[in-house]
Amino acid sequence: MGLKALRDRNNEPSDVESEREALRRQRVEAAAELATLKRTLAERVAAVQQREQELAEALARVEKREQKLDAGAERSSRLGSVKLRLAELKDGRAARETAEGESVVPTQSEIPAAAPEKKPARGAKKPAGDA
Repeated sequence: MGLKALRDRNNEPSDVESEREALRRQRVEAAAELATLKRTLAERVAAVQQREQELAEALARVEKREQKLDAGAERSSRLGSVKLRLAELKDGRAARETAEGESVVPTQSEIPAAAPEKKPARGAKKPAGDA
């Protein structure tokens, strides 16, 4: 072993120390990068959860509107069937009136005017026939 080899041996501990220091720096940098990645991931997860909540609320609103529309459609279909039935009844009534030659239900003009009843005054005796 020459002098040069001896000198390299003396430098070895410092080389080992510099390697250790380099590894420590890498570990610290990796830990910082990992913390940044974790924070970014947590923010993304929170954003996705918020969006899921918004979508769930939107779906609930859509379902509620659809229920209202379905209920409205049911009402309009019932209304349509009632109108149809009413039209059938009117046609039947018109056919009967035509066949009988007069109205089934007399109109206001066909009802004879009755004399208005007189109310007895207070304290007056009722006639013997009204008792």
